Amino acid sequence: MATESTKPVHRITCGALSCAIWLRNGRDGTFYAATVQRWYTKDGKDEYTSSFVRGDLLEVAKLFDLAHTWIVAKESGA
Repeated sequence: MATESTKPVHRITCGALSCAIWLRNGRDGTFYAATVQRWYTKDGKDEYTSSFVRGDLLEVAKLFDLAHTWIVAKESGA
């Protein structure tokens, strides 16, 4: 695999939610990691949070499910 990425290697969005998949280096080699953020506007500025309300939780779960599927496919060479 390539070296650690400074930008996501893949992104999945669902409305105001976005899942970023990162390539990371660890003690045992490279691996993928996923983060989810919610976008919103406050005082005319774009803001991001990793805190979610009840209505976001199923979409967050779906994003992580899709991230898992993408990572498994990449790791298996698909």
